[in-house]
Amino acid sequence: MTAWFGALPVLVVAGLVCGLPGWVAGRLLGLRGLPLLGLAGPLGVAVAGVGAVVTELVGLSWTLPVVALTVGVGWVLAALVGLLLRRAPAVSGGGADGRHLTVWAWVASGLGLVAVSVPAMWGMGRPDGLPNQPDTLFHLNTIRRVLETGDGSSLHAGALHSPAGTGFYPAAFHDLVTVVVRLTGTDVLTAANAVALVAAAAVWPTGCVLLARQVHGAARLPLVVSALVAASFSSFPFWMMGYGVLWPNLLGYAMVPAALACALAVLGLGDAMGRVRGLVAGLAVLAGTAFAHPNALVAALLLAFVVLAWPLTAWVRRSGRAHPVLASLAVLGYAAVPAFWAVGPYLTPVLASVAAPNVYREMTPARAVGEALLASPRSWPAQWTVSVLVVAGLVVLLRQGRARWTAPVLGVLVGLYVVSVSYPGRLGGAITGYWYNNPPRLAALLPIIGVVLATAALVAATRRVQRTRLGRRGWPAALAVGLVFAVLTSGNYLEDNVQRVRDYYQPTKRTDSLLTAREARSLEELARSIPRDGVVAADPWNGTSLLYALTGREVLFASEKTRITPDRILLADRLDEAATDPAVCAAAERADVRYVVTGGSPFHEDRHGSRTFDGVDGVPDATGFERVTTVGPFTLYRLLPCRTSG
Repeated sequence: MTAWFGALPVLVVAGLVCGLPGWVAGRLLGLRGLPLLGLAGPLGVAVAGVGAVVTELVGLSWTLPVVALTVGVGWVLAALVGLLLRRAPAVSGGGADGRHLTVWAWVASGLGLVAVSVPAMWGMGRPDGLPNQPDTLFHLNTIRRVLETGDGSSLHAGALHSPAGTGFYPAAFHDLVTVVVRLTGTDVLTAANAVALVAAAAVWPTGCVLLARQVHGAARLPLVVSALVAASFSSFPFWMMGYGVLWPNLLGYAMVPAALACALAVLGLGDAMGRVRGLVAGLAVLAGTAFAHPNALVAALLLAFVVLAWPLTAWVRRSGRAHPVLASLAVLGYAAVPAFWAVGPYLTPVLASVAAPNVYREMTPARAVGEALLASPRSWPAQWTVSVLVVAGLVVLLRQGRARWTAPVLGVLVGLYVVSVSYPGRLGGAITGYWYNNPPRLAALLPIIGVVLATAALVAATRRVQRTRLGRRGWPAALAVGLVFAVLTSGNYLEDNVQRVRDYYQPTKRTDSLLTAREARSLEELARSIPRDGVVAADPWNGTSLLYALTGREVLFASEKTRITPDRILLADRLDEAATDPAVCAAAERADVRYVVTGGSPFHEDRHGSRTFDGVDGVPDATGFERVTTVGPFTLYRLLPCRTSG
């Protein structure tokens, strides 16, 4: 943990990069107090994600002066919109929350920051720790690509995985990381981990605090409780910090509570901000969520759609007789959305690309429901205390007649998880295809509503204690309930949450590691013998593709998924035959391959498809290659001139 003190300046810069542009934009929009705090991070992500696309479209590179220009333009636009909204009340039907509540919101967010950061940092081990998962190659190499090319547009961020050399991929996370690298001069890994920590420990808890304000009203206790409970669930944010690694999902999901809070304002179900400002801020947050990750956008829209049923039902009951045709159309339109959700992939090619069928059944539906409700996906230890609180909180809200929309929201999210693990086939694939039919991504959505419900239960328990003869009014009772919660959860599930991150950052088996810290230093030293021109062939499953992310030396296979053109497939399979096969030699020449790096230990050697780069791995025993140097477990070879025709 002591290594993190040296990275404190990078963490501070990452926080400012994510939050300051959104903070100023929010003030210019007219947001104040708690809504401004909860929306600063999501609005900052929106500025980066949208700005990177726009700047590329007008021919500008994503450099620090252009980033500053982008932020300035965003502030001007926010100021203009704010001028138009001056007559809109800050809170529907009343004045803004007082300074006292805002102070408590800051206190709550600070507690959430600590509650998430401690297990996350402990699990990571070091600021430059590597999450040992295949997609780490893509994300770190994409960040390097943005640094090298200046193109941070999400319209082109899929270049490393596209045969055309371009393509859409949500790049808001990568854009933020490149800004941190340029401002601090730190390495790509440290900057990526810093932005991931900001998403998990700052954007997520503050969004939960804002959502708690919308659901539970202008009281101090729910704000503090929600921030602490936001650090209870292992499935989010901790699992998403290492699994995959799903950094873009981590950023996008962290923004969903703020987006839902805006939706509640628009629908008249929360009074922390006015409907109009809630709509404007919500649209901006949704834009940022889309460029963080589209399936986070789909999740936010889905939750808002479920909540919409309540005001829609009230309107139909109130105005249905006076406007029967309009009411009927509204009901039919609402009912058509789930139908299109299920059949749309069969009707539209765009959606069909994400709705691949589930290939196998992981478990029975009953077991899946149990895993979802016990916060124990994939047979993790059940988080009994917080799970009981979720159910108790639902009962509390239903009995109080408040926020009854939480019941169907919980049901929908549990249902999505059940479908993903229990119902293979085309229909199941269509329903959960927006999340790639991936159970971890769906399990990670459950804490969004789980925090709301567990907060309701803990607040109700505290107020019950305060009313008893043995209880005391005020914070002593709250502290007593908090102490019981801490004991029952073993310190807010500290060990569980640390382990969720540690599994990926500090694996115990060598075959679970893409690249050790020592191997990373070896690659950096090896790069000194590689000119910057030309391309290096390396086996991604040995972690050597990170040569590009770490040093800027271009690699042929930026990740294990880059066998995507005929030349690359040929070279992956038969590069070691370049001296004897003119077709292989010609492919190497077209790809500008001049060097090969071999060695290292394979990641999950028995993993399906992990031996798909035999042409690279066979170079040490082949003719036509000259050994240049060996550093640690890696050896660098130069490709000698070869015949490109028979």
